[in-house]
Amino acid sequence: MTAPAAGARFQLKIELYLGAIHGWVDITADLRGAVTITRGRTSEGNRADPGECGFRLDNLSGDYSPRNPLGQWYGYLGRNTPVRVSAGPIGGALVGRFYGEIASWPPGWSIEGKDRYTDVDAAGILRRLGQGEQPAWSPIRRTVQAGTSLLAYWPLEDEADATEAASAVTGIAAMQRAGTVAFAAGDVNVSAGGTTRWGTLPLPSLTAAGSLTGQVPAGVSSPVAWSVHMFWQSVGGTDDNLALVGWDAEAGGTYARWELVQDRGGVDGTYLVGYAAGGAATVVWSTITTFGGPADLVISAAQSGGSISVTVKFGTLTSSASVAGTLTRITAVALNPNRATFAVSDEFIVGHLRVWDTAAITPMAFGDLQSYRGESATARLARVCAEAGIPLTGTAVASDTTLGPQPVATLQALFDESVEADAGMLFEQRGALGLACRTRSSLYNQTPLDVPYTRLIPPFAPVDDADQVRNDVTVKRTGGSSARSVQAVGPLAAVPPPDGVGVYPTEIELNLFADAPLQDHAEWIRHLGTIDQPRYPQVSVQLAEPEWQADLPGMAALLAVDSGAALRVTSLPSWAAGDARLLVTGYTETLDEWLWKLTFAARPATPWDVAEADGDPRVAADGSTLGSLLTAGGMFIGITSTIQNGLWTTAAADFPLDVRVGGERIRLSAITGGSSPQTGTISARGINGVQRAWAAGTEVDVWAPAVAPL
Repeated sequence: MTAPAAGARFQLKIELYLGAIHGWVDITADLRGAVTITRGRTSEGNRADPGECGFRLDNLSGDYSPRNPLGQWYGYLGRNTPVRVSAGPIGGALVGRFYGEIASWPPGWSIEGKDRYTDVDAAGILRRLGQGEQPAWSPIRRTVQAGTSLLAYWPLEDEADATEAASAVTGIAAMQRAGTVAFAAGDVNVSAGGTTRWGTLPLPSLTAAGSLTGQVPAGVSSPVAWSVHMFWQSVGGTDDNLALVGWDAEAGGTYARWELVQDRGGVDGTYLVGYAAGGAATVVWSTITTFGGPADLVISAAQSGGSISVTVKFGTLTSSASVAGTLTRITAVALNPNRATFAVSDEFIVGHLRVWDTAAITPMAFGDLQSYRGESATARLARVCAEAGIPLTGTAVASDTTLGPQPVATLQALFDESVEADAGMLFEQRGALGLACRTRSSLYNQTPLDVPYTRLIPPFAPVDDADQVRNDVTVKRTGGSSARSVQAVGPLAAVPPPDGVGVYPTEIELNLFADAPLQDHAEWIRHLGTIDQPRYPQVSVQLAEPEWQADLPGMAALLAVDSGAALRVTSLPSWAAGDARLLVTGYTETLDEWLWKLTFAARPATPWDVAEADGDPRVAADGSTLGSLLTAGGMFIGITSTIQNGLWTTAAADFPLDVRVGGERIRLSAITGGSSPQTGTISARGINGVQRAWAAGTEVDVWAPAVAPL
C-alpha cells in the first residue's frame, strides 16, 4: 500500500485480482482523486441496487489498457476483473468498503495526449446477475445443474413442437427421438386438488412407442463408477420384458449393455439386466416392485475389486446387489429403447435424465421434488444461492416464514420472493463477491448506534410526506386466497381529510405456504405504511471533522454500520421533528486521504420496535385521555381509561414509564388508583423538548406502544 501523504487523515488501498500468478495487486499509487462507493438500497425501492465504486487511475504507463501489449498487466485485465477497496483512519485498521467487478476499462486522454487516464466503474455481483434475460428454470433443473461430476443432463422440458430433447450440459448433443414422442404432453406438475406441485415443467410421453437416445461423454472416475437418474411416472405397459431405460457401455467390460426391465419373462417385478457383448443376459438385481411414481429413480454402479456393486433407489426403496465382473463407462443412454407401446392408462412420462461420474449421488428427496414446498424463506434463499455458486451470509437468524412451492422463475425472482415473503433485506457483501441478508426478525428491537446531532453535516432534514403511506393493503397468496387490512383511525387513516389522508391502496402477492398467515402479513405491511412520524431519509457525516478524528472508536463503530443496522441521532435541537431512530438501508461514501463523507440512506426504525416478553414496549393504551387540565408546570396527571382497554399498571416494577400526552414525552414514577380516573406522578417533563399545557381530553398513551411482530 502506498504511504499516505504527510498530514493525511485517512489511508486507502485499492487492489485488483490478476489471476493466480499475480494474485491481489495493490494499485493505490495510480489513484487520482477520490473514490465514491454506493451500496445497499439508497432509494425508496424495496430491492437493493447493485453496488457501485468509481475512481480514476493514472494511465500514462498504459498499464490499464487491456489491449496494450506493452502494458504491465496485458493479458490479465479484462471484463469483470475483481477489485476490492479498503480504507481507515491514519493509525487505525483498514476495513473493507467494497468488493466487486470492473466490467470495462474505458480509456481517456487530453486533446494533446499528454494526459491519459482510465475512469473505473466497478459494480457488485447484483449487476452481473441482473443483466440480460435470465433463464427461468424449474426447481429440479436448478438443483440438478448445481451438482458436481455431472456428465450429461437432458431436462426433457422441451415444448410441444420440439423435434429433439435439448441438453443442459454444454457440448453434449440433444437426445434424438424415434417413433412418436409427445413433448410436453405429460403434465405431472399438479396433483389432484393442486396440493402437490412437482418441480418440473411438462415432460414428454413415450406411450406411443416413442424413444429418446443421447450420447454420454467419457467419465474419469477411478475406479470406474456411474449413476443414472431420472424423474418419471410409469404405471406399466402392454408388453412383457418392457425395457424402460437402457444404456450402452464401453468395450472391455463384462456387460456391453444394461437395461431396467419390467415384468421380465411375464414375472411381475423390476429387473436390472446386464447383457454381454454376445447378447447373453444376467439379472444383476431385481425386486418384486414395479416403479410407479412420480419419484426420482437412481441406478448406480461401482467397481469394487473384482465385483460390480449395484444400488437402486426409488422413493423409500434402497436395494443393493453385487456381481462378479468388470465395469466400464456409459457411452449412450436411451428411454424406452425397444419402443414398447403403453396402454393409455399406463402412460410413460419421463424427464430429468442425467448421468453422473460417481456412484455416490443420492436421489432428490420427495419433498424437494415437490418444488421445496414448506421451505423457510432463509433456507430457500441459501439453497438457491448455493446452487448458483453465490456466497451468502446472514442466515444464522433463521426466518420463521414458510414458503409455497418454488416457481419456475429467474434467479432474481427467487431472491425477491424469499425476501419479500419474510419482509427482510438482501444486499451485497462488503468484503466478498456475494450476498448478505437480514431476516425480518433480526431487524426487531435493535440497539441503535448513537450519533450526536452536532457531528452531522447536511443533508439532514425531515421529510413529512405521504410517499410511503400504504393504508389499504391486500396480500394475496400465490395460487391461494387473500387478506385485507385497512387503517380505520388516526392521522393516516384511509378516510378523507381531515380525519385521515385518503385511501392509499396496495396489493402484494407473496408465495406463502398457506392462507392462514395472510392477515398477519397484511396487518404488518399496513403497519409499516402508517407510521405517523417524519422521515430522515439521509444522514451525513464528514469523518475528517475534529470530533470524529478525536473519537477513533466511534468512527470504527460507524464504519461497521451496514444495511439493516440501526442509528439514532441524539441531542436533536428543539426545532427538529420526530424520532430520529433510523433503519439503514444503504449508503454512499466519497473518500480520499483528506476527506471522507458518508451519507446513510435510512427509514424510521420505529416500526421495528415490537412486543417481546418482559421488553420495554408496552401495550398501547387506546382510549386513555387526560381527565383534567395539565398545566405547563404540573407534576400530576389524571388519566381516564376506557372500560375496553382496562386500567393502567400500578406495579412498582413497571416504572419509570414514559407516556405521550399530546406531543409531549413525560416520565411517570408511579400510577395510583384502582379505578378510573387514576393519578400519575411525574418525575420528568419535556423529555423530547416539548413542554406545554394540555387540555382535558388530550390523548394519553405509552411513549412507544408495543406492536405485535409478524
